[in-house]
Amino acid sequence: MSPLENIIMTAHHIESQGRQPSLALIKRQLGTQFPMPLLIQGLQQYKSLSDLEKQQLSQHAMALDKQNHAHAETPHSSTTEQHATEAHTQQQVLQLTQQITLLKQTLGQLTQEHQALQVRVTQLEVRQKNQSNSNSEMPTGNNSPCK
Repeated sequence: MSPLENIIMTAHHIESQGRQPSLALIKRQLGTQFPMPLLIQGLQQYKSLSDLEKQQLSQHAMALDKQNHAHAETPHSSTTEQHATEAHTQQQVLQLTQQITLLKQTLGQLTQEHQALQVRVTQLEVRQKNQSNSNSEMPTGNNSPCK
């Protein structure tokens, strides 16, 4: 498991215990083996996960627990299997992280587009109001004196 995955899983474990994940709690559990910027990055990524992604993380953690128990019970299990499983897990976490990054980028773009549209609508409303005001100030032509 990569260091970032380890931090994310630790944050999830803390939350599954009913506590709010924090840098202090994560650092207490992991010790000093990870630099602070990596801890911050992992906690931020964990906090940005949707409920569905956290549920998938729970399922993944349960699968890892079952796998660890199975490997502990069978001392002859091959390290090749463990490496393959770890590689698969790392690949899944990497894919999820990439999907989260893409979703964040898309959200940012949509937010910018929404703001631009709001500005444009406001401009059009002001223009329409100005045109209405200038039309109401123009003489109608019936006000000229009759002879």
